[in-house]
Amino acid sequence: MRSPRPSFIRSINSVVFNNRFLDLPVLQTPENTPAFIKILPYFMTLSRVDDSLSGKIRRMLQSAENIDALSLKNFADLLNTSQDTVRRHLNKEGSSYTEIKESVRRDMAVYHLQRKDTSIGEIAYLLGFSEPSAFNRAFKNWTGATPGDYRRATVE
Repeated sequence: MRSPRPSFIRSINSVVFNNRFLDLPVLQTPENTPAFIKILPYFMTLSRVDDSLSGKIRRMLQSAENIDALSLKNFADLLNTSQDTVRRHLNKEGSSYTEIKESVRRDMAVYHLQRKDTSIGEIAYLLGFSEPSAFNRAFKNWTGATPGDYRRATVE
């Protein structure tokens, strides 16, 4: 049985992004492109407010002083429900707490690396990594570039 083809109600479909991204250097190579393509959908966001549970958790993590201080249990308590219920709702949305947390970490890392005023060690600490080398490995896994290489390529 063939899966149904996606259909769109609009006469024109488009992807919109800020043109400042056109000035950024290309950091991907043929070797790391498959890994990058895997995470590419997470870089694309809709311009409306995401009222899903995933969106609410994402916003709370983004505004947290310490990402690691917020656990799935914290969110369940805030919602006055169980961790299993939160997991079940996130699963229905096609997500998980771990995936959301990692994408927030990645997005915040990119943000901080584009600024010169925060050292890589400080960024690692802000994002809850125990040491800069763990942050380096995670960032390279996310983007295909080390934090230092990414910063040099985007800040220059």
